[in-house]
Amino acid sequence: MRASVLLQRKHSRIASGPVCLAILLLAACYAPDTNGKPELSLAALGAVAAGVASLAPLHFYNLDSDGADTLGGPTLNLLPGWAPAADRHGLAGGAVQLNGQSINYSGLAFARNETQFFSAAIWIRPTGFSANEIGGVLLASTACTIGSPGWGLEFRRDFMAASRLRLYSSDGAAPIHDVSTGYSYPLNSWLHVAAVHAAGSGGQTCMRIYVNGALAAQQCLAPAAWLFATRFDIACAILPPDRYLLGDFDQFAFFDRALSDAEVQQLYLAP
Repeated sequence: MRASVLLQRKHSRIASGPVCLAILLLAACYAPDTNGKPELSLAALGAVAAGVASLAPLHFYNLDSDGADTLGGPTLNLLPGWAPAADRHGLAGGAVQLNGQSINYSGLAFARNETQFFSAAIWIRPTGFSANEIGGVLLASTACTIGSPGWGLEFRRDFMAASRLRLYSSDGAAPIHDVSTGYSYPLNSWLHVAAVHAAGSGGQTCMRIYVNGALAAQQCLAPAAWLFATRFDIACAILPPDRYLLGDFDQFAFFDRALSDAEVQQLYLAP
């Protein structure tokens, strides 16, 4: 049932007869028709999408034309100025481009505290940073300013144009968890990024960053109280009004549990 819901919007793009390779599938999902042109295998599409659906995301956003949750949850607000973009497979309009705007939501749908585990994942092709050499917030259930309560995942940059990811939780005064990857992520390339808050050993809680299906960094600490944030953003400014993360964004998934290493890889491998 959930797989069919996830597929509904993508199916709306599929006409009868041959379709081009730009559709969101691996080459193995195509079979040649009698004219030698690639033809979409709907059975293969269903099998691949089921790989995402079986993980039971709480919210799933294709981000191909609006901020609608494919699973019927809260709608994200795409601020004026966004534009359609090609996704990582080259499908025109399959992603959104943000160049100094953000996607936001006011409410508690994505808020979590130190006792509530979650996972959030998104595809991103970062293209630059507006008016600064610091970076911007990729995902955040905070007020999108340094020291705000909640949790956030930043895509940051140093003065040598190398980029890293930083994941944190905060009580509103200072970070609690604060973990970063190495500087190794170039601009203008698609990345699958996941943030996971999970139980650790000895009663600790862990913040983990995954890039392209692999664990890139983690930090485990004794639980400390966070404060709920009533706002959620994608690509907001670290220090408004000008420090935005610029780029293309696609397929944001949010889970009300911690994904395992294998599940994050499964999510990354799905089209």
